Amino acid sequence: SCGGSSCGAAPLVPINALRNAALEAARTDLVLLLDVDLLPSKGLHERLCAARLGRALAASCEAGEVWVLPAVEMSSTGARQAISLDWEAKEAQAEVATGAEQAQHATGAEQLQQATGAEPMEEQDEEEDEDEDEAEAIRRSVSIACLPLAAVAQRVRSGALRSFHSLHYEQGHGATDLSRWADEVASAGDAGDGSSADSGECTDGGGDGGDGESIGYAVEFEEGYEPFVLASRRRLPRYEERFRGYGFDKVFFFLQLHEQQRPRFRVLPCGLAVDVPHRRSPDWHATFRAADSRGHRLQLLRTRALYSRCKRELALQRQFAAVLAAS
Repeated sequence: SCGGSSCGAAPLVPINALRNAALEAARTDLVLLLDVDLLPSKGLHERLCAARLGRALAASCEAGEVWVLPAVEMSSTGARQAISLDWEAKEAQAEVATGAEQAQHATGAEQLQQATGAEPMEEQDEEEDEDEDEAEAIRRSVSIACLPLAAVAQRVRSGALRSFHSLHYEQGHGATDLSRWADEVASAGDAGDGSSADSGECTDGGGDGGDGESIGYAVEFEEGYEPFVLASRRRLPRYEERFRGYGFDKVFFFLQLHEQQRPRFRVLPCGLAVDVPHRRSPDWHATFRAADSRGHRLQLLRTRALYSRCKRELALQRQFAAVLAAS
């Protein structure tokens, strides 16, 4: 694969090879696939390992279900830019503004994506404030992760918190439906059940937590979805190690998981992950900022081409399997 200086590009982190190494080193039947720059909510591990719920989750994961951990980030003011990449046609862009303009542009971006079949990918036009105190950002994220879930849900409903990367890559976590998660957590508290989500229960407010069907809610997979999940380690595909650096690495992983196993995605109501803001990585800059003498962003083009190739290979595998099954 092409990821080093011999290919005309700066050395890139072999991110998917590292993910595979982590999975191979894991010793538990279930694994939580969570980026290092997110914090799990306080008490999540204890809740997931509780005897009754632990058995239910283990059984459902072995049966092919994948459990989604909702992710939140702090809302901010500043305009963002969403970029849609159609590697089979043209590159299209739609700017996301604040206030009333934001809703108008979001609708336009959705129509553009439907018309082109484009896959959104993250880019932000303006740098984050590089002078921001990163320690303070960590403290704010920790304080959110330590809140009772009912308090987090209230902040989601008020707009103080939003779905992770929702302004510049809605498809990444949009299917999780964070608003529904917040409503279900709030309903569990309003039902007078002792605020089940905050006391360690993990049900839909009416179930007993003894089986997967009584927990959370199901969501539909869509291309581009890359949630943070709890899953059976043995049922997961390997990450495609040709992806290096930033872009499409997890998108293809979940597309492969969906195409090969058709798992059912369900959202956990008893926990969440909190984004920890940080400066952009060198690999992000290599993808979205670095350009050759003619202004071409070569790493972005490579990543787009690799994703297209991997999709074609996946389609051929599916066709070959169908031929074998019919013979």
